[in-house]
Amino acid sequence: MLLYSVVVKRVLPVLVVVGLLACTASASAMSYRPAGITAADSPLEAATSLVEQRPDLVGGASAARIDISSEVPGAAGTTVVRFDQSVRGVPVLGGDVVVAVDEANRVVAADGGSLSGALPSLRPAISAPQAIAIATQGMTGSDIRTGTPTLALYDPALVGRPGAARTTLVWSVHIEQGTAIRRDVYVDAQQGFVVARADEVETALNRTVCDGSNVRLVAVPCGGTDVVRTEHGPTGSPEVERAFGNAGLTYAFYLGLGRDSIDGAGMTLASTVRYCPSLPDSCPYENAFWNGEQMVYGDGFATADDVVAHELTHGVTDYTSHLFYWYQSGAINEALSDIMGEFVDLRNPSAAVLPNVAANQWLMGEDLQIGNCIVRTYHVFRDMQNPPNCGDPDKVSSPNYWATAGDSGGVHTNSGIVNKTAYLIAAGDTFNGRTVTGIGIAKSATLWYQTELLLRSGSSFADLAATLHQACATLVGNNGFTTDDCAQVDTAAATTELTTTPSGSTTPAVACNSGTQTNLFADSFENGANGAWTKDNAVSGTPGGEWWYSSETNPFSADMRYASAGVNNVWGNDPPGVSDTRFAMASGVGLPAGAYLRFAHADGFETSLSTNVAGGVVEYSLDGGAWTDAGSLPMVNGYTGTLAIGQSNPLGGQQAFVGYSKGYTATRVDLSSLAGHAVRFRFRIATGTDGSSNGDYGWYIDDVAIYTCGIPAASSPAASPPASMAPAAAIVKTPPTSGTWTTNAATDTVQVLFVRAKGTTYAIKGRRNGATQYGSCRAIGTRVRCSIKAPTGTWRVMVTPTVNGTVGKAIIQTVRT
Repeated sequence: MLLYSVVVKRVLPVLVVVGLLACTASASAMSYRPAGITAADSPLEAATSLVEQRPDLVGGASAARIDISSEVPGAAGTTVVRFDQSVRGVPVLGGDVVVAVDEANRVVAADGGSLSGALPSLRPAISAPQAIAIATQGMTGSDIRTGTPTLALYDPALVGRPGAARTTLVWSVHIEQGTAIRRDVYVDAQQGFVVARADEVETALNRTVCDGSNVRLVAVPCGGTDVVRTEHGPTGSPEVERAFGNAGLTYAFYLGLGRDSIDGAGMTLASTVRYCPSLPDSCPYENAFWNGEQMVYGDGFATADDVVAHELTHGVTDYTSHLFYWYQSGAINEALSDIMGEFVDLRNPSAAVLPNVAANQWLMGEDLQIGNCIVRTYHVFRDMQNPPNCGDPDKVSSPNYWATAGDSGGVHTNSGIVNKTAYLIAAGDTFNGRTVTGIGIAKSATLWYQTELLLRSGSSFADLAATLHQACATLVGNNGFTTDDCAQVDTAAATTELTTTPSGSTTPAVACNSGTQTNLFADSFENGANGAWTKDNAVSGTPGGEWWYSSETNPFSADMRYASAGVNNVWGNDPPGVSDTRFAMASGVGLPAGAYLRFAHADGFETSLSTNVAGGVVEYSLDGGAWTDAGSLPMVNGYTGTLAIGQSNPLGGQQAFVGYSKGYTATRVDLSSLAGHAVRFRFRIATGTDGSSNGDYGWYIDDVAIYTCGIPAASSPAASPPASMAPAAAIVKTPPTSGTWTTNAATDTVQVLFVRAKGTTYAIKGRRNGATQYGSCRAIGTRVRCSIKAPTGTWRVMVTPTVNGTVGKAIIQTVRT
């Protein structure tokens, strides 16, 4: 098993040979109707209201910056509404916001993102001609063609590229030369250098292979003189050629699903064969792994097409769902690689070392014949059809379910449950009292890839079940999918008990036993540091403390995104040695009667010989006073143990969250006794030492909310949202529910006149055929007049109110000029 350092922070995905490690929260279908929306409203109104009310569900995208892009019918009666983002008319690259609603205007899927950091000046210092010269520098030939440069806002995080999380004003320059070059070049509009290039020539397969020759640490990363095989030759050893060919098969498999290489943008598929690590007695190395940049194979491992596809799929996961390699999310991560690896194997029988026959199907690594598990005479790593053959569970209630911290919470063992689910969906079978009719390999590949795209980093088995259902529902009517196929998918998920809570695990506390959640304070950490929290460091060897937002760089250079919902979270480290670090609210929140605190969290604190060396507590301060342990307040899913005395832990002897939570859970604290006070909360990690200097994962925290549970409405046609989807802030009611709309053909303008709400400002914009027009609004006594230039055609016009910085529900009107 490869680690980032001696202190385990995030384990890299490794295809583990059975036996080698024996000693060692939601993407669910939302079905949520935004407040104020009924089935009679338009899908566009429902989608817009979701962005206005719940920006956290679309990555923090601001309703004030979205422009209507398209509204198209989707699968199973859904409507998919897509918005573009812009700032004062300057488009945001990769700033798409997508919302899918069903026929009753319930949101079934949503995605988006927001710009990082402060907005730059929108006035360029570099001219458009200068940008062209910079973008084409070094190119030769008389056939270079460029388009007119346009300004845009570029944030690497929104387009999935490496780089600092900040927003830059860029010139976008389109360049073409001959038939082989077609690209967009982005030039920093203030400082005049290229920040990114995006080639538009599609599906350019690019493979490189290096040969480590069983010499330790040679040829990783694969590059330079270590490259022995490229797309243009020369041919290499049989193992080099196998790695090269199997990478091409996997590339073709994903291309058939609509994905161009690992990153979806033609990334070079780099491999190193015959690798050996620096550990003694480790050659030949009997393992394979994806290291975040390339595939690495021990001697012989690259000859198996399912192993190669397995490792490449870990790369795809890194660029899509980013499933955290721990407990159930890690088991899903590992299973997705097994599943896609087996699909490549089953669809490419001629690529296998052994003949692909019924006897060796649904086996992982049968071509290598070195696994410690023997199934039907084959030495393999895992049996996907019957996981117990290799000691893995085939359902959540299986006695083989791995319930301890080893193997990162059983990622290579509990993956058997998801593997069995995939087998049932594709091939069908009778198991656990149910019969599933298989939908076949082709549909299964499409289904699992769609599911991969919808999962999030902290997804559990229950989330996987809901996401499989959602993915299938959106595919009905496409690729041959039927509602009966989806029924079989649901049956398979039920058969392997994906929604069952494993024995010993904690069921997350619900936000409200009854009533509607209304937040007084909420932070999903999607946008990182926002001034709402402070960090302090009483005792620690790490400068700046041991708390980080997952969106910022930490001293370990480890990716600590492990979210209960969305993408980002906050993370508190459990370092080796003694420490006492805190993550606290920067200001207090006034508490009415009947308030609660709820937070989602996952923890992995160091234990030694059954003693709790480290742990985390929640503390509160009233009206700026001293900090008090919240353990005395009524808790659902409260503290799990006692911190050891005698190991220098600053909180030794106190109750705390200790040990391993086995993935995400949620804790709710009743704040009734604190009503009438301004309260601050903080999360505190205290660690001791047992002389081993190990430390552990630490504490992942997400979706913190202080709220009340109001009386439910007398009648509501919409399902109540899950706790993670409850309104993030008080909703601004739409002051102008209607207005007087007029058009003026002579001036190509549209005007709307309505009653003005006190303390409210308004903005107007229109969208037609991908073009956006911005207008102006001004108060006239007790009314507001908004006008916009709208040349002849049909326009979608939106008037948006804002009260104290909070965007309210917009008026949306279709007008013809």
